[in-house]
Amino acid sequence: MSEVSSDQEWLERLATFKAVPDLAKKRMCSSAMTMIEEYLSRNPPSDLRCDALSCKASLLEDQGDLGAARESLLAALPLTTGGYQRYTIELSLGCLEEEVSMPEEAVKWYLKALETAEEDGSILPKGRR
Repeated sequence: MSEVSSDQEWLERLATFKAVPDLAKKRMCSSAMTMIEEYLSRNPPSDLRCDALSCKASLLEDQGDLGAARESLLAALPLTTGGYQRYTIELSLGCLEEEVSMPEEAVKWYLKALETAEEDGSILPKGRR
């Protein structure tokens, strides 16, 4: 089972990551990446580590480093608390596999995401399960 963070730890995460979207919009991805790496070096609880690794993957993808983005998502996956978080990471992995022309791997991740959605019960709207 994943370690779950306290409210105080979430507030610290929010304070740390507040600037990341603005830095990314301003094409200051290296500064944003430094903030994320510094945060990860403090060994946050697993749910927040998962969140930070997902954010890192998004920045890496924006920079065109799809291999590193994939590795970051794969590192985040076992830290998920399940449900929607796991589902979105699996979908993101499918998208990355498509971008690197690996359609068979993409299909595997998309099917895994559908399995996760079905298992969770709250992701798919009623009548779509």
